[in-house]
Amino acid sequence: MMNEEVKQFLLFLLVSLLMTGMALAGLVVIRNKTEERLAELEEEAKKAVVVPDYQKLARNSLLYLKSEKENLTVGEMINLEVMIQSKGETVDGVEFVLAYNPELINIGEPIPGAFFSLYPLMEVNPDKGTVRIIALRSPDESNSLNEAVLVTLPVSVLKKGRGEFKFDREKSHIVAYAGQEILQDLGSLTLSID
Repeated sequence: MMNEEVKQFLLFLLVSLLMTGMALAGLVVIRNKTEERLAELEEEAKKAVVVPDYQKLARNSLLYLKSEKENLTVGEMINLEVMIQSKGETVDGVEFVLAYNPELINIGEPIPGAFFSLYPLMEVNPDKGTVRIIALRSPDESNSLNEAVLVTLPVSVLKKGRGEFKFDREKSHIVAYAGQEILQDLGSLTLSID
């Protein structure tokens, strides 16, 4: 009888070893097939995704203000031009916030310049004393820019004092190819009002 028990045990052990071997072989096959499919997907992804190879642009563009004159009298009206200067770059868009003293100066409706074709935002807020402009180039345009009037601000003088205009550095940007920031510097302006 002992022999019968040994036979049964050996048969059980043999069947267990065969099943374990088959399971391990199945895992190896599944793992290999998975690795092959991942390699195929990686190759497909390399073909489908094109990462642009672009040159990093220098921050060499300026926003500054240009006035017909800097000494004014109460009641006088002038045009203040917001200028953009970029050394031959193709500029995709500009955003700026310009602060001024609304007790001394009133700013009328901004007049768009000729370089940018889209002006999704032109806002003068006399309560806060700010002007916010966003100007964009149409995707089908590719003109390079040296210097241009971004926008003209009609200014009227209300009281005597020093009318200061200052760009907000954190909220002012000049953007070129692939969203690269190319703004180097901002110019402020002070008008003397007698």
